[in-house]
Amino acid sequence: MEDVVVYGVPFSSYTWSARMALKEKGVEFQMVESQPHTQLQNELYPFGKVPAFRHGEFTLFETTAIMRYVDEAFEGPALQPETPAERAQMDQWMSAVNDVYYDAMIRRLVLERLAPMIFERDPDELKIKSALPDIEHQLDILDRRSSRPCLLFLG
Repeated sequence: MEDVVVYGVPFSSYTWSARMALKEKGVEFQMVESQPHTQLQNELYPFGKVPAFRHGEFTLFETTAIMRYVDEAFEGPALQPETPAERAQMDQWMSAVNDVYYDAMIRRLVLERLAPMIFERDPDELKIKSALPDIEHQLDILDRRSSRPCLLFLG
């Protein structure tokens, strides 16, 4: 098999998603740590974000494209639903996570809590506090749409 490489920051939720898709398919891969906006990452991903992906001479960026490629290019259990309606719902929720949930849950909560380690600054407590009602609303939506409740203590 040609070399499979994921380029990104290991703790990035998007890098994790690409890696999980590869693990689910049973694909061996190399993880190359590459920070956003470095020369390497800018060459692989025109917007300098993470992750980027290489399979032999073929390269991709954007997590959704990487995961879809992994599902279709490699043997192993299907990662996508079978029916068009189920795939559309999958796309709908992936888009919602990227467009809505990520801002409140990751940017305004998680990254702010990790600010001392990542950005070498104190967390912005006002930003965190402003995220909590949005997160509560978003989790409520997931709870109503899912058979399993989303448990997160926001107190």
